[in-house]
Amino acid sequence: HEIFVCAASCLRGVVLTAAELGMSHRFSTVEVKERNLLEGDMEELVIEGVSDIIEKLPKRPPAVLVYTSCVHHFAGCDLDMIYRELRERFPEIDFTDCYMNPIMRKSGLTPDQIMRSRLYALLKEREKDENAVAIIGNDLPTCEESELYQYLKEQGFKIHEITSCKTYEEYQEMAESSFYVSYNAAAVAGGKMLEERLGGKQIYVPFSFNYDEIDRGYRALAEALGKPAPDFSF
Repeated sequence: HEIFVCAASCLRGVVLTAAELGMSHRFSTVEVKERNLLEGDMEELVIEGVSDIIEKLPKRPPAVLVYTSCVHHFAGCDLDMIYRELRERFPEIDFTDCYMNPIMRKSGLTPDQIMRSRLYALLKEREKDENAVAIIGNDLPTCEESELYQYLKEQGFKIHEITSCKTYEEYQEMAESSFYVSYNAAAVAGGKMLEERLGGKQIYVPFSFNYDEIDRGYRALAEALGKPAPDFSF
């Protein structure tokens, strides 16, 4: 379940997008008002607002993604304390911090890079399967007829991808992957995060229309996987 904690003007876009996708039941909102800034109760607003939403849901979700916005950074909001309190109140729920924050565009990771890395923040360490690969960082499933998918299948790899997961347990199974393959440049930061936290190996195969670059990418992939390189006969 997603919970957006933002001013009304920001929430408008989120509400319209959810309605367009038919996913209004998958998210909730907490509105930040001017008085919350003036009275200094931003932390209390997030904690109590999120708690109230969870208590009223028909079913407790296994994970909750809380989206804070730029106003929380402007106000110096103690986000670490907020998540610590939420985890203590609801120990059966996995919480992760997400951001809807345009002020992050000028330094560090871009909002797109952050979003794609946070998608995998809830994965919990488990025993590695040397024949399991996670394709990461995509909005849509990788086509099963694509060269990449077919190559991994031919080499005997089990393929995980978040866009194909139907349950939270299927999502958690991604943590068994020994390799994190990405072809979207914005996903590289997420691959590095997984490499550092879970111990698999990140492999970036750049999406390209250049035959030589495609060939180099697949050769680098094969070397990292310890498998023979494909021959596409360009």
